[in-house]
Amino acid sequence: MNEEQQDAITRMEEIKDEMKELLDEAQDIVKDFFNRGTSYERAKAYWIAHIRVDLDKDNEYLSGSMCNMEDTINEMRGGDDE
Repeated sequence: MNEEQQDAITRMEEIKDEMKELLDEAQDIVKDFFNRGTSYERAKAYWIAHIRVDLDKDNEYLSGSMCNMEDTINEMRGGDDE
């Protein structure tokens, strides 16, 4: 693997981490705004859950994604395209 490819993998990992941090922030905003009400629970069950499972397997949800961002990063580490 060349340096450019390693840099791409590192940046993808950073982006994933940034997205998780931003999603946490958005969830906190919605939770505080709606005081943990029905709208918050709906957001948590739908769009927050969908985004979280599409980033990696490190989440509280039982379902998963057929291919999440972490899977793609791992495939990049392997260096080949199936």
